[in-house]
Amino acid sequence: MKHLLIFITSLFWLTSSSQNTYVQSQWKLADSLHLQGKRIETLNIFEGLAKKLEQKNINNKVLPELAATYNQLGFRQQNYGYWDKSVVTFTKGILLLEHNNTLDSLKASLHLNAGKIYAKIKDNSAKSYYLHKAEQLALKNNIPIILLDIYQISNKYRKGLELAKQINSKQYQSYFYYLLANSENPRKTRQLYFDSARITLPKIPNALLQNFQYHASIAGFFTEDNQIDSALSHCRKAEEISFSLNDDEVNHHFNYCYSQAYLAKKDYKNAYDFKEKSDSIERLYQNPSNRFALKELEKQRITFEKQKEIIQLETSNRYQNIGLISLLLAFIGSILFLKRIQKLNRELAIANESKNRLFSIISHDLRSPLATLHTLTQFKQQTQHSIKDNLENILWELDNLLNWSTTQLKRIKSEPKNLDLNELISENIKLLHPQIQLKGISIRKNNNAEVGVYADYNMLNVCLRNILNNAVKYSPSNSEIQIIISKSEQTLIEIKNHFDSQIKEGTGLGLEICENFILLNKGTINMKKHDNQFSLLISLPNIIK
Repeated sequence: MKHLLIFITSLFWLTSSSQNTYVQSQWKLADSLHLQGKRIETLNIFEGLAKKLEQKNINNKVLPELAATYNQLGFRQQNYGYWDKSVVTFTKGILLLEHNNTLDSLKASLHLNAGKIYAKIKDNSAKSYYLHKAEQLALKNNIPIILLDIYQISNKYRKGLELAKQINSKQYQSYFYYLLANSENPRKTRQLYFDSARITLPKIPNALLQNFQYHASIAGFFTEDNQIDSALSHCRKAEEISFSLNDDEVNHHFNYCYSQAYLAKKDYKNAYDFKEKSDSIERLYQNPSNRFALKELEKQRITFEKQKEIIQLETSNRYQNIGLISLLLAFIGSILFLKRIQKLNRELAIANESKNRLFSIISHDLRSPLATLHTLTQFKQQTQHSIKDNLENILWELDNLLNWSTTQLKRIKSEPKNLDLNELISENIKLLHPQIQLKGISIRKNNNAEVGVYADYNMLNVCLRNILNNAVKYSPSNSEIQIIISKSEQTLIEIKNHFDSQIKEGTGLGLEICENFILLNKGTINMKKHDNQFSLLISLPNIIK
């Protein structure tokens, strides 16, 4: 059965991949020599074929043929007791197919055969490694013929019998029946298992190994039951089949059956002779050098696997590190990009707000004086002076717009110098005289002497003009505006006035310009509004001496 499994598995991949008649003819020739008992010639055929295929296997051109030939050669080396060489050959096939994903059945067979040898020397660690690999491949690719052999080696006889029935394999059913018969069961149950094995057993020349094992196993059963003639009869049948198998373990087995039967018969001479033959054959493959070589091969395999794992781990870590770095860079890039987008959105929002405000100012602050001017031109009796005043107001608003837009673009710079604060206040009061006179407003200052401050002339002038203009504009008629100047660490200017709530407030553009300009001159500006009282306090640096 083992030979059939190896041959079918190997032949399947050979015929399905290339129909290489030369390789098949060499296999048949080797098989013929094997059946004739010509072991050296058999091995020579396989070894010569393997060398030829190795030379041709450029770019894996004859990969299936070479791997299958390794499987055949390894199996024959195992038959002839060269277990160490057998494992080396199976390992060659395994390594050859390591990165191939289309020859899993052949790969599973190679692992299975290597595992069998380690099972024979009871190296459970190595056996488990190879059988586990074989089982994984068999389950993945649904290869029951591999699983059945694994169940036999693993003593899972009932599971093997169940699978054999599922695939309707009489050969394997018979195999597991006599394996169950040989396990520890009551005599009656064992007899039933042997009967089932006999009924399902294929006839010779099919299933040679199963037929041999059945006769050898039941011979042992009859020996235990002291039915010596029946036992010897089955020993002779097992011996007849053994010539076609040409296997050291098979030869050891039938000789051992004879020795046990003759021992039970108390024919000690024959018992001794067959026991000696059995032991001498067993010593051919169960020898210390074989075991030592197999142990060394297993050590090399473990070392190789560890080195491979280290390389794979290092490679994996490199890829992981590269992946993490890439993700980190992408994450940082995304954050920077989002921040840039957010910044642009904020700037765009501010720009839109400024644009809307500018249109609002144009529509509100400039429209009023322009409308007034248009009305004045309709009446000839209006004085030239009134028209001039309205034009000055328009220019005033345009100046404010220009100053505001300049600060928004951040192009304006402060150029401070020593200035007389009272002089600037007086100049701006003079410019506002027509409006002050028209509304009957009085302006009272607490200090008319020279008061020095350190500021930019144009910026301070714009601020004072806007503040005083607002004070006049929003004060009720016949009210008073107070200007209080004091000195401390900085020069303080406080402007107080009453607030007419009926007058519609403007856009606040002038006040915003004042805040920006005062800050640029290292000063402060604060406003207080309570009921109809309004107070604005400005601080500016003192004069530099």
